[in-house]
Amino acid sequence: MTTRIEKKLSVVKHNDIVQKARYQLDVVQQKTILYLISKIDSVNDEHFAPITVDTKDLCEIMGIEYCGKNLETLKEALKKLSDKSLWVDTGDQIRLMRWLQRVDIKKGERKVKIQFDELMSPYLLKIKNRFFQYELINVLAMKCKYSIRLYEMLKSREAMGSWTVELDEFKKIVGADEQKAYEKYFLFRQRVLDPAIIEICNYSDLTVSYRTKREDRKIKWIIFEMVDISDEDWTEGRRRDINREIAFKNISVPEVVPPKKIPTTEDIVVIRKNKLKRREQEKHLERGFSCSSKVL
Repeated sequence: MTTRIEKKLSVVKHNDIVQKARYQLDVVQQKTILYLISKIDSVNDEHFAPITVDTKDLCEIMGIEYCGKNLETLKEALKKLSDKSLWVDTGDQIRLMRWLQRVDIKKGERKVKIQFDELMSPYLLKIKNRFFQYELINVLAMKCKYSIRLYEMLKSREAMGSWTVELDEFKKIVGADEQKAYEKYFLFRQRVLDPAIIEICNYSDLTVSYRTKREDRKIKWIIFEMVDISDEDWTEGRRRDINREIAFKNISVPEVVPPKKIPTTEDIVVIRKNKLKRREQEKHLERGFSCSSKVL
C-alpha cells in the first residue's frame, strides 16, 4: 500500500456497532468498510446516498494491483464483501444486517458506486451522542485482522481509560472463538492478543497494555488499560508515523521501529493521570486568563 489514500479521512461510528455487533471480516474487508465509512457525513446525513470512489483508490485499500485485467478480481472482492452480514444487539432483539445494499461499477469509467444498507443508518448517520471518531490512517498499516477489531473496541471506551472483559467473551468479540487451538490461552495470546497489541502500539494513536485476572486458578478476565498519545508525546508520535510509512512501502517487518519501552498497565495508568492533571492545569490557566481579560 502506498500513501495515496488521503491520510486525514475520519471514521465515525456509534458505540453500539462496535460494542454490540458480532461479525467476521478479514483485515482487507475491515479496511474497505472503514474507508467507505470515512466517505460519508455521519453527523449531518440522514440517508445513505451512493458513495462514488475511484477504482484505483479502492484497489489500493483492497490490496489489488490496479490495471484493467484485474477488474474481475475487484468484482469478486466486492461481491464477497457485499455478501457479509453481521448480528447486532438492538436491546430488545438481535438483528441480522448486511453492510452494503448495492455496488455499481460504471463501464468505461474509473468509478465505483457503493451504498450502505439502510439498516446501518442508526449506527453511521445522524450520530449525536455515544460515538467515537478516529483518523483512518491509524488502522491502514495493520496487517492482523484482530488488531483493527481490538483497536475499535478500545477506542470506543477511551474515555473510560480501561476495559475489563471475560476471556471467552473477548474471543467472541474479535472473532477468535471458533478456533479450537485458541482454547489454550498461551496460543491465543501468542497469535491473537499480543500481535494486536503490538500493532496498535506501533501504528495507532493509542498506547495499550493488559493484565489478566484468574478465577479458580484459570484465566477468566482481561483488563485493558489505554491512553491516547497523539497530542502528548511528539517523539512517540513520530515513531508511529515512521512505522506507518514503512508498512505502506511494504518494507520487511524487522524494519519497524520498536518502542524504547513496552508500557505496563501501571505505566499507562500513570500516563493517564498525568494527562488529566495537565489538562486541569491548562483549564485553570485558561479560566485565570479569561478573568484577567474581563478586568482589563
